[in-house]
Amino acid sequence: MIPIRSRRSCVALLAACGLALLPACTAVQRDAGFSDVSRVAIERTGKDIHWLRGGPEDAAVAKRVHEMLSRELTVEDAVQVALLNNRGLQATYEDLGVAQANLVQAGLLSNPVLSGQIKPALSGPGPEIELSLTQNFLELLYIPMREKVAAAKLDEAKQRVASEVLDLAARVRVQFLRAQGDAQLVELRRQVVQSTDASATLARRMHEAGNITDAMLDAEHLLHEQAQLDLADAATAAALSRERLSEIMGVDGDHPAWSIAAHLPDLPKEEIDAAGAEQKAVDRSLDVAAARLRVESSAKVAGLTKASALVPDLSAGAAAKRETSGDWLLGPAFTLPIPLLDQGQARISGAQAEFRRARFEHDEALVRVRAAARSAVIQLHAAHAKAVKYRDAIVPRRHNITEETQKEYNGMLVGVLQLLDARRQEIDAGRRSVEALRDYWVARARFDSILSGRIPSNTDPVSTTANAGE
Repeated sequence: MIPIRSRRSCVALLAACGLALLPACTAVQRDAGFSDVSRVAIERTGKDIHWLRGGPEDAAVAKRVHEMLSRELTVEDAVQVALLNNRGLQATYEDLGVAQANLVQAGLLSNPVLSGQIKPALSGPGPEIELSLTQNFLELLYIPMREKVAAAKLDEAKQRVASEVLDLAARVRVQFLRAQGDAQLVELRRQVVQSTDASATLARRMHEAGNITDAMLDAEHLLHEQAQLDLADAATAAALSRERLSEIMGVDGDHPAWSIAAHLPDLPKEEIDAAGAEQKAVDRSLDVAAARLRVESSAKVAGLTKASALVPDLSAGAAAKRETSGDWLLGPAFTLPIPLLDQGQARISGAQAEFRRARFEHDEALVRVRAAARSAVIQLHAAHAKAVKYRDAIVPRRHNITEETQKEYNGMLVGVLQLLDARRQEIDAGRRSVEALRDYWVARARFDSILSGRIPSNTDPVSTTANAGE
């Protein structure tokens, strides 16, 4: 150590060493990649998104949501409300803030370490004092690698958040169509109840006149009671569908009561062209892109782990010592861990395992997206064919049967009960036609979601099995 006579000079020198080690302050960016997510949302859904962070823009967004809920919602309105108002999605945006903070942290040196000892003198003028200020200089070599790892994880977070945006949009579309279909089914069930009520009333009069048996009367009353139960079930299903849609949109008691058209849109004039759907789904898949980014980030983590495993830190700085005589000594100081017991084998093995897992997950994502695209095409074609069959064949034939039965009844060839039964079956065919139409639009929404880059999380299969008795 170099002898220094002035205590003030020694303290000043240690302070100067500390200031030289301090890195420049780096601010955390407020956007945190949200603009990139917003760009994806606009490109693939046609809707804008907003991150609620307590700014003046939040009030404007709340007003916009209130205005949309105050009028009859379209499916596009419902998607926009959800993207602006769903609190679960807002929570997901905070992943961007965490990833951005980690990126900033990766570029910072750790704080310098000041350590000291005071040893009271058993004899002499004063105590012995030792001070040292050290900094892990090896971090300077690792900062670029750490920043690459953190940047890759930020890109991964942006892909993951964008996927959540597309997933929410798809779930809203599917649930909106279900809510519309369930509301339409309630009206059809109500028509069935009216028909069975008329049939039961007529049967009671005919029974009083002695024209039908007790068993025939009971059968008509049972049909009416079952129709009432079916109506109650349909009303419950419609109410639950509505509540589920409210939940996804993030609507609660503080928002206006919303309404939607209680009927589904008609089938498109031409069936959608699904050629090349599998490759389009892969090319635009955010799941595949996120898995690819995980492979890249895990590779960077493995490289950083391997580089820093043997010597994770090396600290150097200055040390000062005050002798009992009052003289100060100043010299260099360092700390270096000796890799005798832990040479980083476990950390290297774990990082390599994470890399291999990321590669397998990427391959699995490719398989899953391709399979989902093929399944979506199958379901879409089957649902379209079924809806067309009901629209063009079953429902018209049931209507013709009802009209012919009406003519036969007018000619006293059949009884009124046969006429009412024909009417009930026509209404039931209409109900099944609505269900088939709903299944088509749900399949269409899922197909569009996959081509936009996201497999919908709600993946229960669309029913395409022909109904018995039709």
